[in-house]
Amino acid sequence: MRQHRQADTIPRLHQLVAHMGDFLARMNGGEQTFEDIRRGYAETVGRLAAAGLGRRTASRVSDADAYWSPTVDLLQEAMRLEFLQRQPLPSSRHHLDSYRATGFKLTDRGREGAALAGRAPAEFTSWLADAAIAAHPYLRLFLLTLNQGPLVCPQIREGQIESGHREGRDTSYWAEWAADLINRNAEAPVATVEAVRDEMTQAVTKRFGVSPNPRPTN
Repeated sequence: MRQHRQADTIPRLHQLVAHMGDFLARMNGGEQTFEDIRRGYAETVGRLAAAGLGRRTASRVSDADAYWSPTVDLLQEAMRLEFLQRQPLPSSRHHLDSYRATGFKLTDRGREGAALAGRAPAEFTSWLADAAIAAHPYLRLFLLTLNQGPLVCPQIREGQIESGHREGRDTSYWAEWAADLINRNAEAPVATVEAVRDEMTQAVTKRFGVSPNPRPTN
């Protein structure tokens, strides 16, 4: 039987805590419309920017439509975390007007979080992190990977690639170079040259195909 692979993202936790906390606190008063929530999102952006914890970017749409997309993202996340009763959401700005009056209500779990956000911010942060880890398999895998050791991402400058071509350095050379950097501060080797070379080859083939013509630039 073929296993279904669950698509997922890793939420930006620092943004999630601030926006979800404000959102749940506002929702604790009862049902709110999409338009109420969109305006609340804009207020949170302004608060974070004033506190030096974020930045307000110039909107390319009118004030009436600003932040509609991140508002959808916030509501989707709240539904995924089971804080919010499920409702359809606008899939594009073209459909926004027909959703402005759509009402949203918290679940019992959402009301629990709203109460925590209001009285115990530190406890709310831990509670929200637990909920995100439970709901996001990629986030769980990322944390488990970090628990095994640091993530090391060697970077090769374009000039190194250019000089490497002149000196005849091939994929095997760079795989050995990268594996050495990855393993350098580890208690025991965590990557072999062969594994790094295979990953490099797969990545390049996926991006450019087999025997690309013309050859990719440096």
